[in-house]
Amino acid sequence: MKTITFISNTSWSMYNFRLGVLKALKKEGYKIVIIVLYDVWSEKLKKLEFDFYDISIERKGTDPIKDLMTLW
Repeated sequence: MKTITFISNTSWSMYNFRLGVLKALKKEGYKIVIIVLYDVWSEKLKKLEFDFYDISIERKGTDPIKDLMTLW
């Protein structure tokens, strides 16, 4: 099974702007992995049975060192 990973800074944006794509890809047989900062919309994505990983990311961060640490 092929895997497609989506990364965002909020679950809200994934749910409101990418849900159709996520569902269509899942229906086609892809494993969908979502990596986002946990928020209240995260539970809705989990209920739709997507693989979900919480990541600590600053939504308005401008520090490149912190960004590199997030990648690490």
